[in-house]
Amino acid sequence: MRTASGLLGALLVLALSHLAFSVEGDTLWVRVTLYDYRADATNPDINNLDCATSGRTPGMVQPSLSADGKPVFKQDLCCNVHLNDWYRPSGGPGAGYNDSTHRWSGLVPYKGRGGEYVGADFSLTDSMANVVIYDSLPFVRAEILSPGVYSEGTYIYTNQAFFRVDNRGFVAGGDESSLGPYANCCGASSPTASEGGNSAHNFGFTMEMHSRFTYLGGEYLEFVGDDDLWVFVNGRLALDLGGIHLRQAGSFFLDDLADGLGLVKGEPCRLDIFYAERMTPMSTIKLTTNIIVACGYDFDLDYPQTVQAGDTAAITASLVDCFGNDFASDVEWQIVDDTVSGDKLLDVTGKETGFAGEKAHRSVTIQATYWIDQAAGRKLVATTEIEVVPGPIDKLRIEDANYNPMPDTITLDFAQSDNVNLYSTAYDRLGNRIGRVPSIWTRDGTLHALGDGDSTSSIFYDSKNAISHEAGDIVAVSVANPSAYDYIYIYVPVSGSIAWRERTADTWARLVLRQGKCLRVVRVPLGAWQGDTEARLFTTSGREIARTVVPAGATAALWLPRTARGVFLLRMQSGREIRTFAPITIP
Repeated sequence: MRTASGLLGALLVLALSHLAFSVEGDTLWVRVTLYDYRADATNPDINNLDCATSGRTPGMVQPSLSADGKPVFKQDLCCNVHLNDWYRPSGGPGAGYNDSTHRWSGLVPYKGRGGEYVGADFSLTDSMANVVIYDSLPFVRAEILSPGVYSEGTYIYTNQAFFRVDNRGFVAGGDESSLGPYANCCGASSPTASEGGNSAHNFGFTMEMHSRFTYLGGEYLEFVGDDDLWVFVNGRLALDLGGIHLRQAGSFFLDDLADGLGLVKGEPCRLDIFYAERMTPMSTIKLTTNIIVACGYDFDLDYPQTVQAGDTAAITASLVDCFGNDFASDVEWQIVDDTVSGDKLLDVTGKETGFAGEKAHRSVTIQATYWIDQAAGRKLVATTEIEVVPGPIDKLRIEDANYNPMPDTITLDFAQSDNVNLYSTAYDRLGNRIGRVPSIWTRDGTLHALGDGDSTSSIFYDSKNAISHEAGDIVAVSVANPSAYDYIYIYVPVSGSIAWRERTADTWARLVLRQGKCLRVVRVPLGAWQGDTEARLFTTSGREIARTVVPAGATAALWLPRTARGVFLLRMQSGREIRTFAPITIP
């Protein structure tokens, strides 16, 4: 078995962590989960004017996260009575959240929109109805934005017109009207007119992000923005900026909180950030931290170098970040640039798949993809190349030097010293050519001895060695698989004046009994019969099931029904004379 590491290009991912991010130059793309709520007065916690002037309001949440890693309602201080629902899908009581992948299980697509989901029991009549939206935020290396100001390893996400669910969720699905415009929104601080100014925006959404890190000392986090923000470290509250408020600032140094949070240098820790935008007329955010750091990953494929045609090559993906988080179950599989009929993958998603192909003598590229953010085209990719080789010997064919099949009968002219080279070529059960193979060569009838030995991939037969009229089969049987064989009928008239159909020696008929793709050859002695002979196959009860006409000394096919099984009698008729031959058993 071999392993193939992830192949990286200009659009591919360079790093991955528990936060599920990718690095593109100086930008760290951080995966988040958004929850879109209606802000049309049907939701008591969103755009409720009773709480429009509450300002910064600490104490809305408990000091510790719930067992499933969500903020817990403490008291209703700022239209937050339903806070326990803010970061959970409505109508999804059986849904489960994986903070490694930032993905929920147990949800269903929202109106067929990519990356947007709702609970299985979703209902618009629920006042806390929401749409789950998957997204990523671009954190830029601080040295690029403010050279010489921040410590090494610091990244910043800043957006003074933070509207990540505009034209998404309920508005895009037709279940909510677009709000606004708001004349005082964002103003000159907007990067572009389309992102702020007097545009209509969605002011009703929440967001969560998660990361793992190793506490080394010197870690910090700063936030400036609106509205609610809570930061938890190891499940305990480290920063409380709750409430519907204008732009507020808050920060912490982990060294100052280490004792209260139970942090020990060198040990792994967890960072959980929860945000809410709940009121017009603005939405701003700036996160500055050196806690979210680039983390290496291993993306490998375990696979065989070759696979026989018709067999299955097992391929296994391993995708683990530096914290040991396993993402392989979300890998997607595909065959690259495949146009060959019969190729297939056993599974298109998951940790494992299998490749099977029917055509040999080629290599196939299998690609494994892990999407960081499919909408933005950010992904991890690993590829492997597997060679498809022929399977075991199933059939043998006597051919010429150019791999062309030989005719059923070859006549060699003694006077001209005719000769022929015969080659035994093997094929697998799917018709892939294996090549020349050693075979046992024999002859029957009146043919003279074979001069080139009886265990080789080819023989040379020369008519000049004939003593008198010669006729018979030359048979090649594979040494590796004796059930694979082929034969050819050779006739050598010593005098050119004696034609094949006029000779007086005993003649033979050769019948090929065909049943679907199966065939069986029967050689029948006809004695001194001349001319055409009629062959008929009967059941033991006398019912005829097949007939054909066989030219004397030639070959004909007798087609049998697919259902024919058991013992049958072969009768040959020439003129008025009829002969019945030994029973033929068809299994």
